[in-house]
Amino acid sequence: MASVRTKFSVGLFLIAGVLMLSFAIIWIGSQGYLKQGKDFVIYFDESVQGLEKDSQVKYRGVAVGRVEDIRVAPDGLLIQVKVQIDPTQVDLDLSRENVHRLVAQLKSVGITGIMFIELDRQTPKTAAPPMRLGFKAPRTVIASKPSDMRLFFAGAESLFRRIEKLEIEKVIAGVNRDLDHLDQAIVAADVKGISNRLTTSLDRANAMLAKENWSGIISSVQKAAADLELAMAEARKLAEETNKTVASATASVDKVGAILDENRPDVRAAITGVRHSVEKVQALLDENRKSLRSTMAEINRVVEEARKMAESGQQAIGDGSRLLVGADVRMAELTKHLLTTVQNLERATENLNRLLENTVEDPSALIFSRPVDEKPVAKEKQ
Repeated sequence: MASVRTKFSVGLFLIAGVLMLSFAIIWIGSQGYLKQGKDFVIYFDESVQGLEKDSQVKYRGVAVGRVEDIRVAPDGLLIQVKVQIDPTQVDLDLSRENVHRLVAQLKSVGITGIMFIELDRQTPKTAAPPMRLGFKAPRTVIASKPSDMRLFFAGAESLFRRIEKLEIEKVIAGVNRDLDHLDQAIVAADVKGISNRLTTSLDRANAMLAKENWSGIISSVQKAAADLELAMAEARKLAEETNKTVASATASVDKVGAILDENRPDVRAAITGVRHSVEKVQALLDENRKSLRSTMAEINRVVEEARKMAESGQQAIGDGSRLLVGADVRMAELTKHLLTTVQNLERATENLNRLLENTVEDPSALIFSRPVDEKPVAKEKQ
């Protein structure tokens, strides 16, 4: 029996020892005696709803510590939050000088309302407002700044205060007064009558721009273009005939020169005069050629304007009619000018042919202006 009692006592002792050791390990772990870190305190001048014990402390999104305790500060105004930060997580220098460069801010996780503390370095734009404590802090203090939510509500409250300061009733009364004046101005302007007249004008314009009217105008323009093309063809034929006449006249002059070579001593002056006359005629023909070319160019331009006018079907009927009238007047002037030029060419050609015929029949007329008297023929002796 003694051995059983001894064994039971030893087993009970071992079980009690294991339980006590486990409790000690759990207690030491919960107290954080074996954790590496530094203790700090942060004071917030706002609600910390959603921030709990063991909430995370992050440095720019990286977890570097946890919240140890949350309570009201001794002054009864601020909220005291004790935190423990492990600088080895992000290789932070948490000396007193560097801690003063940090700023803490409450952040929320999504829409759950859970809060954590975000640490960041102070900049001129994110500097924490100065906070004066009327008591002694138990740990090194990390400055804090208002959360984004508090800034939002503060801005909204300021906006509402400004709106309250505005004299809304006076503004609404002024707007109503301006609307009444606007209604009176609209009535005085007879907007309905103006709209009716504008609608009538648009209906008339649509009627004038109907496809039936445009088809007639386009056909007239096409017909005028065809007539102009025929006139150009006739002008080209006339120019070709003129060139042939000039060539014939030149050949005749060459023949006359060959005939008069026999009487060079006496006829040289006459030939010079004939050449001057031919040069004048040639100059006249050249001028007429230039005139014909300019006339043809003018006709081409008129045709091009007519075609452009036919293609631009979006212009008003009045403008199209005025352009057609102008084109008809211009065509009449060009036709008259062309007829005058042709008449001048015909007269010059007739004069040249007459001169050449007289020269061929009687070359001496160029010198003596009349036929030479026939020499008396001596009578043969019997």
